[in-house]
Amino acid sequence: MANAKHLDIVRIDDCEVIDAFKAEKKSENSADKIQITLAARRWIPGKDKLMSIEHVKFFEFWTKFKVTLPVWERLKLLGLRKGSVCSFEFASDGWTQQNSSNSGSWYTFLGLVKLDGKDINYFVYDQKQGRQDDLSFESSSNTDLVSAIESYD
Repeated sequence: MANAKHLDIVRIDDCEVIDAFKAEKKSENSADKIQITLAARRWIPGKDKLMSIEHVKFFEFWTKFKVTLPVWERLKLLGLRKGSVCSFEFASDGWTQQNSSNSGSWYTFLGLVKLDGKDINYFVYDQKQGRQDDLSFESSSNTDLVSAIESYD
């Protein structure tokens, strides 16, 4: 039997954009990326209820993902900003990274579904065929990261 790596597609609704900044590169040849941090409601086991975004921010439970500069520019053009309430589609391997000061989950960005109550449906892959859009995964050009982030606020 063949081993296949796969990721589950998850949708996270009604999360708040907390921050965006230049992501640390894994190597010198890595593409420039922007890291986006979200506060998303969490399920409270045993209490059978959702934790509010305010409590999530208090406890610093973050959802994080990275996008290339062309995707970042497109998200900004669509209206993404700090404080935006969004619904996203992600690929997730189900693992979380935790340490004593900060807990969170890393996701692979697949699409922006809603932004501040409006249907957006911007995806980096062709939903009908399952193909990825070249825009999301290819190396970005030498765009000025500083101006890309400064215009975010």
